[in-house]
Amino acid sequence: MNLKLFFIGLLFLANPNINIIDIIPDFIGLGIVWFSTSKISDLSSDIYTARRGIAKLFWTELAKLFSFIWLSLYSTDSGFFLVFTLIFTIIELILFIPAINSFMNGAMILSTKYDGIKSVSNLQKTCRATVIFITVRNILTLLPQLTYLYIEDGTGYVLEPYIGIVLILSAFIQLIAGIVWIIKLAGCYNVIKTDHVFLSNMKTDYEENILSDKPRFIKRSLKTGLTFLGAFVLLSFNIFFDGKPFIPRCFPAVSCLLMMFVLRKYTKSVLSVSVCAAIFGVSATVCELYGRYFASKYYYLGISKSVEAYSMFRNHIILAGINAAVMCVLVVLIFSMLTRIIGEHTGINRHNELESIIIKEQSYKKGLRKLCIVWTIFGIVCSVDAAVYAACLYLWQPYWIIDLALYIVWFAVTLSLIGKIKESIDRKYL
Repeated sequence: MNLKLFFIGLLFLANPNINIIDIIPDFIGLGIVWFSTSKISDLSSDIYTARRGIAKLFWTELAKLFSFIWLSLYSTDSGFFLVFTLIFTIIELILFIPAINSFMNGAMILSTKYDGIKSVSNLQKTCRATVIFITVRNILTLLPQLTYLYIEDGTGYVLEPYIGIVLILSAFIQLIAGIVWIIKLAGCYNVIKTDHVFLSNMKTDYEENILSDKPRFIKRSLKTGLTFLGAFVLLSFNIFFDGKPFIPRCFPAVSCLLMMFVLRKYTKSVLSVSVCAAIFGVSATVCELYGRYFASKYYYLGISKSVEAYSMFRNHIILAGINAAVMCVLVVLIFSMLTRIIGEHTGINRHNELESIIIKEQSYKKGLRKLCIVWTIFGIVCSVDAAVYAACLYLWQPYWIIDLALYIVWFAVTLSLIGKIKESIDRKYL
């Protein structure tokens, strides 16, 4: 049941945060925990809820990492780090505590169902210790930033000279708390792994009643793949600061590749879309790196005043055009894949349904295909728009508003399409 992997993932949370820098990023451990609980979540609705909470934490930690990188690059005011740390500390606690409580409730139900009173009793104590540890760690992470809370005119941050001492104290206490928590985790793991009756009963039930339920896994994979499709569109947004992208331009391609990995068993378009996504990732990376180099040399010097600047601008536009063309092809290939999914994995299984119901489902599928066409049109428009925005050097504010509006509409269409396809998938695999 991926028990060892689950505890390995938790170990990534035990490292102290130095100021707001997470030495070993929590999102790695949360990703492992998210993956390792996939089987056991099928046996308990509470653990399924906890797993969804862990997924939200995973994305929160990624957002925290990129926000910190952006803040470090574009802000020199230490006071902003106080606000940044406070916001993410609160969000983490809001997500962590309910997820741990849901997991603990699910463990109680499993202990009753599979004769694991001793193991789950120990696990409950560990869950309570985890709540305490996470709360203490987050408070101690925020503590050094409180030195930026008091400011005086002409003096600046009065308490800033003491931040070094507070940092050392915070990191030391976090380290001690982490070691104590790891010892608690190790004891819990040793108890559970020797409870053979409990583990055997869970494994038997999973193999007999869950593993044989093929529609469950088809539905889950399709929905996860569609979620990555939403991420592909969201990460394609053109968010630039001084001509430099806030989100690396290769991320949409990574999301697309993850989508195809999840859907590899349920669509025939895996190879073509994956190859195109990989090419798109390479072209986007080359375009970004060249654009950054160009921006650092000539953006504010006037392109018309230098032959080399004009030559670099031309190359910049050519690369952006190539990248836009590859993205257009990728959008068309995804459209082809979506139409296959709609044809094969949506609607209802025909048994003894009334003819009116069958006609209604056919009409619904037709509507989904039309929405796919709308999605594709906006995808192509946004792909071309990205090249036009590059020609504006990402600096012309009026076009930034046009660009943002187009992407918002495309994302809204994407959410509508994903929601309707998921709804139809549920009807197909009841």
